[in-house]
Amino acid sequence: MGPANNVVNRGGRIVAVQFPALSSRVDRTTIFDHGLASRQFVPSEPDGRYSRQQLTPEQRQAIEDLRIEWCRKPPRSVQPYYYDIGFQCSAFRSRRVLLPQDALPPVLATLLETLPAPQ
Repeated sequence: MGPANNVVNRGGRIVAVQFPALSSRVDRTTIFDHGLASRQFVPSEPDGRYSRQQLTPEQRQAIEDLRIEWCRKPPRSVQPYYYDIGFQCSAFRSRRVLLPQDALPPVLATLLETLPAPQ
């Protein structure tokens, strides 16, 4: 599985969260610039199942604030890590942050709680 920052910077993707990071099959949530979030397993199921939801204006703003903050000064990545997070900073630049299981920012933790994994 490639790093999460390889997922962003194309197709309107601005944030990608992958976990558990050191698994052959990861749970990936992708946030798009138009406010849609999708969640799928990678590699995907043969039928391509995924779940999605439209973010609220408050969620969109909180994610945008986090993205701007992390583009300016990303948190220090740690080893071992659980979350592999990629985020778009500009048209040609993305960043990657590796976080332990207990360090996911609240806005992303809430999104993962409310956006169900594909069934």
